[in-house]
Amino acid sequence: MKRYPLLLMSLLLVLCASAWASPAYVQSNSNCNFFGTSATTVTVGGSSATTCPTSTGWASNVTAGNTIAGFVWRKTGSGTLNSVSDGGDTCVAVNTSGTAGTSNAMLLYGFYCYNVAGGNKPTVTLTFSVSENFWYAVVQEFSGTATTSPLDGSAFVGMSTTGGGTNAATTGNWTTSTNGDYIIGGFIDDGGGMASAADVSAGSTSQSWTVRFGPDVTHSEAMVTEDGVQTAASATTVIAFTTTVGSNPLLGAMAFKPPPIPPNLTQGGHLTVGGKVTAE
Repeated sequence: MKRYPLLLMSLLLVLCASAWASPAYVQSNSNCNFFGTSATTVTVGGSSATTCPTSTGWASNVTAGNTIAGFVWRKTGSGTLNSVSDGGDTCVAVNTSGTAGTSNAMLLYGFYCYNVAGGNKPTVTLTFSVSENFWYAVVQEFSGTATTSPLDGSAFVGMSTTGGGTNAATTGNWTTSTNGDYIIGGFIDDGGGMASAADVSAGSTSQSWTVRFGPDVTHSEAMVTEDGVQTAASATTVIAFTTTVGSNPLLGAMAFKPPPIPPNLTQGGHLTVGGKVTAE
């Protein structure tokens, strides 16, 4: 008879551990406007394909509790990101004044919505202070991040002209504070020198990066995103991209922390009740 409580505790341990799994990529979506109607709003998401060559809309409904986050760049060279909405969840604008590139002065911004209700294919609406008719937006969904105050750091950098090479485009060092962060990075060439999708690829730093969106080289700017999970927090966190040609990189990065380990699930994987180990 004593074996049943132990089996129950073991099952609870498995369920608790799975609830705090490592953050993971789910899906991406994009939208763009190349010299179309000028407006103060940018939309990305939804269920339908857009005019962007690589966009198909969300492949499936987003999952409750997940985070959706991304980047948007605008060619106007001015404007503040005033608000972000996906129709019901808590959404946050990041780098609201935008970071300018060093060639055409395009501006790059970030955004995210967290602990989403799920069960739908949300359209994210970003509202700016200035109208624009040339922009690109990418958003992706990921699981396993905190459902309250998830952002753990960000970096936005406009680099001067660089030659091609491994990690030629980089944010430089920035700080994360929590182990196990999910980091998403964005790249666009402010100089418009990317002629082929092979001209830009994932960087090669102390952690592994995977390209999730792009490169889209329709107008030679090559919008690309990559992501990875950072095992240990660091004051020398770096997002990097490898290029084969010279560019004027405009880069963004955002880190999202995992949820805290509950008090009854210790780091060693022991389930405790009232401070006593009940299953190992």
